[in-house]
Amino acid sequence: RPVLVAEGLGGESGHLVAMTSDGAGILVASQRGRVERLDGTLVFDLSPFLPDPPTAFGGLFNIVAHRGELYAFYSTGDSLAVVARIGADGRPSALVTSAKYRVQHYGGGLAASGGYLFAAFGDGQHFQGEGETSGLHGRLVRLDLATGVVDTLARGLRSPWRIAVHNDSVWIGDTGAFLWEEINRVSVADRSVHLGWPHAEGPHCHVVDCSPYRPPLLTYPTAAFGCSAVIGGTVWRDRYWFSDFCEAWFRSWDGTEVFQEFDLPGQVIGFAKAEERLFVLGYQGGRVWEVR
Repeated sequence: RPVLVAEGLGGESGHLVAMTSDGAGILVASQRGRVERLDGTLVFDLSPFLPDPPTAFGGLFNIVAHRGELYAFYSTGDSLAVVARIGADGRPSALVTSAKYRVQHYGGGLAASGGYLFAAFGDGQHFQGEGETSGLHGRLVRLDLATGVVDTLARGLRSPWRIAVHNDSVWIGDTGAFLWEEINRVSVADRSVHLGWPHAEGPHCHVVDCSPYRPPLLTYPTAAFGCSAVIGGTVWRDRYWFSDFCEAWFRSWDGTEVFQEFDLPGQVIGFAKAEERLFVLGYQGGRVWEVR
């Protein structure tokens, strides 16, 4: 069951986006750049480096603490997507920077394991699938933190908000256009595997032959009212936990069966596993629930 453990985080907007654990406790990030403890204590503020005023889908997307360092994924005022290391003074130092985005499918997925960061970038297009031809767009990449080398693990993504690394796999929640929401899984050893977009969406093929594209692991149809956006989660207690931004339920999957867990009030922006505990972040109201 979900238990409310914090609310009112995120300053004026209250729009939360991500959570991580930095060894000293749990950090919660908001879209406008505030990074706080669960008790509301401000750790640092990235807002000077983010779009002003913030756009609906711009700003700070994700944070992750790894091996004593803190990393962030955010958009800039000139529509770039940036993965950066955050210094002790709260200032970002860019590690990976995308080409300019035309629309707001930045992506924002960020995870870490071993000596690597993993980042998932959106396609930057509504329909054309710019991930086919342009730089980092529509890609899942792996950054070697020691050498700075960036490898593409997968392409053909539309808008991957959340990713998670578990064992040798990267789990990706990829938001669909009008038909299907999908969850994909790739190996950390994969190179440029194609996940289908814009030629396929969920189980639906838009072209004559979709056999070259890896099908998603799990799908569900977009809601009849047109607002669905899968929120990929994390692997916890041998299940993959995920949600939907618009519909505000959260579910778990054990590899065979999907379990409907609970409905929450308002919109849900993400899951986080911190200190071996599972949390759900509400987008509005600065609310955080712990699953117990």
